Amino acid sequence: MSTTTTLTANEVFQGDTCVAFTIPSNLKGAKAWNYAKNEVHSRWSGVISTIFATGDLLREMKNRSDDEIEGTWEKWVKANLPFSNRTDQRLRAIAAFKPFRSEEVKSVLPAYWGNLDVLRSQAMVNPNRFQELLSEEKITPSISRNEIKGFFVKKSENSGSANRNDEDADEALEALIELSKSGTQYGCLYVDPPWASGNGGGDAGGIPIPYKSLSQTKLIAMGETIKALTPQSAQLHLWATSQEVGNAIRLMEAWGFNYRSQLVWTKPN
Repeated sequence: MSTTTTLTANEVFQGDTCVAFTIPSNLKGAKAWNYAKNEVHSRWSGVISTIFATGDLLREMKNRSDDEIEGTWEKWVKANLPFSNRTDQRLRAIAAFKPFRSEEVKSVLPAYWGNLDVLRSQAMVNPNRFQELLSEEKITPSISRNEIKGFFVKKSENSGSANRNDEDADEALEALIELSKSGTQYGCLYVDPPWASGNGGGDAGGIPIPYKSLSQTKLIAMGETIKALTPQSAQLHLWATSQEVGNAIRLMEAWGFNYRSQLVWTKPN
């Protein structure tokens, strides 16, 4: 028996051919919600077209949620979907951002939803700069998050670095949380933490570090997520500078590992 599927999304953008799935019109109530949940699980982190399709579906289901589910939309997302409420908000925002929906623009957008959301947030604040970057062909599917931020921030602008560090830490932890909810586990982890020695602006000797750092508190906060990603027999190979060895041992213990041995890497330079 064949099933006819009709478009039920609330808004259709002109020229948009990226709607990869919709709710079949013959599904109502719990059946519709189960269908939506399964579709999101299988497709949400795929290619650019399914990122938009997932956002469209989430927007539609949120609009239906008040009448069809018990509790709040946020509780339903947390209990049923493979990502956090913050990611749900970002996916819906990506789908609703009209400058992304033309076929010409869509073909050059970053393929990862996290980078896509960073571009959306920057383009909302500075739409003219976004158009300039498009015309200069600076926006590409392989563009990184740091490259996106760099294109929108003046090179001389140094203020707000602490806030940006916190945002990056939150995004890193969120990505790990989402991965842990997939049930995937890894028997061996190689981790090079961005240690925040001293005041975070350099190492203990006062030498500036060429990357954004995370505090020990932020790193330890990843513990429960790291435990979910690793079986009992997993190994952890953790990089640390000599002045961070104490923090490294405390960190591995917070992540559920026991210290075994140490190797010293002497860099040629």
